[in-house]
Amino acid sequence: MTLGLLAGHKLETVNRNATAAASYICSQRGERMPFPKSLDKIRQT
Repeated sequence: MTLGLLAGHKLETVNRNATAAASYICSQRGERMPFPKSLDKIRQT
């Protein structure tokens, strides 16, 4: 979240992206998993 805010993104957008990423990660088994293509836009914002 801090990086998104420092990059000048709106709090609403940062929260939405953080929630989407956390929802995916918390639903997966194991320690590490590949980030899905459907969430690639989060990395670019």
